Order: sequence, then C-alpha cells, then structure tokens
Amino acid sequence: MLGRPVPSHRGFVEWQHQQQLSENLTLTGELNYWRDSEVVRDFRLSEFLKVQQPDTYLESAYTGKNYFVSLFSRFQPKYL
Repeated sequence: MLGRPVPSHRGFVEWQHQQQLSENLTLTGELNYWRDSEVVRDFRLSEFLKVQQPDTYLESAYTGKNYFVSLFSRFQPKYL
C-alpha cells in the first residue's frame, strides 16, 4: 500500500496434528510460530482476528472405561 517492500525476515509457521494412536490413545498438537507480532495480521487478517497470540501445545489422552488420563504441555518457541 505504501510502496515499500516487505522485509525478507518476516514469516510464520502453522502446524496442526491429530492422531489416533490406538483405540484408547490419542495425540493432538498445534505449533504456531510468528516471526513478528504483525505478520499474521498483515497476511491473514481473518486468522489474526480469531487468535491474536500464537499458541503451541501437545496433548496425549488415554481413555478407559470410566476414566481418562491426559498429559498436556504448552510452550512458546522463541524468535530465531
């Protein structure tokens, strides 16, 4: 819009994973890495309006007959 080129160091990564490891065991994960806080806003405004902070997590859940056990971890990748 202003006629200035987009810096080459901007970028983001999005990855989602859902897997049924066995009948009772699932694995779910999501990775969101933003090189700068405005990169998603500038290139995918509709996605930015839904999620304005990147979230990265991994969860595994085991379901039994009358119970379930879940292991959940959340972390934030640092800027490169």
